[in-house]
Amino acid sequence: MKKERNPKFDRYLAKDVTGLEVTFRDGTKSNLKATFEDKVVVMKVYPNTLLEHPFVVSVLENYSNGINAAGLAVNCGYTCFRTFQRHFKSNFNDTVYNWMLKRKMEDIRSLVIGTDMSMAEITEMFNFKSPAHFTNAYKKHFGINPSEERNQVTE
Repeated sequence: MKKERNPKFDRYLAKDVTGLEVTFRDGTKSNLKATFEDKVVVMKVYPNTLLEHPFVVSVLENYSNGINAAGLAVNCGYTCFRTFQRHFKSNFNDTVYNWMLKRKMEDIRSLVIGTDMSMAEITEMFNFKSPAHFTNAYKKHFGINPSEERNQVTE
């Protein structure tokens, strides 16, 4: 049984879209093409001011590849993790681990609130050890059980 979405969020949803062209204030354009039916695409937009520094661009391009902090450092071209940590802290004002955890939890929340994916699917997608581990991490981070939050949004 599929739940109905809360109508107050309908203005944020684009349905039956095969492609999307985004034009930014500076005139640059980006095209997104649909590749699979019935899939949710989450698009994150960052201000240009963040993208002026090559280090920031490298982190933003590589953090979502399902890697840990050390793997992110390697993917960003660093052989010394301590140097990467120092550069990261000066650019993001946070530790690599905390920043990655926050991004992961934001991505998870987007799926909990914005899709009808089961909690088991989300648990597996983000490599949690168990559904209980997923629920505990979500509740610790957001202060609410993921199922309860989904129910609040869809009411």
